[in-house]
Amino acid sequence: MRNPARAFPPNFFCLLVGFRIMWYYKDGKFSFEDIDMQKIKTTVHIAGKDYAISSYDSEAYVQSVAAWVDRRMHELHQATKLPGGQLAVLTAVNATDDMMKSREENRRLKLELEEARKEIERLKKNAKA
Repeated sequence: MRNPARAFPPNFFCLLVGFRIMWYYKDGKFSFEDIDMQKIKTTVHIAGKDYAISSYDSEAYVQSVAAWVDRRMHELHQATKLPGGQLAVLTAVNATDDMMKSREENRRLKLELEEARKEIERLKKNAKA
């Protein structure tokens, strides 16, 4: 069986902050430790109610996310007059739709960029020849 430790240099170090765990390879073995990050408690106002949210993100970021949700719920309520529960589900579905379309657009643009880079390299090689 292949030793996975041999695939990494002796001083390999990998930090995964989003998972609150730091994995690293040192002295021939893999190790991990919990990162002491403090969650920030933030109170946000969405659709007329206050919610306490704990997050590793900044308070300003959490407030901006909450403001977006509040604004979208208000817009959808004005257009549909749905009750709160249905309005929350519709907002979640719309947000997920936006996210999935953005991911697809991001993927498409990355492919387009890679094709453009290849074309530039091809043109450079032809110009040198």
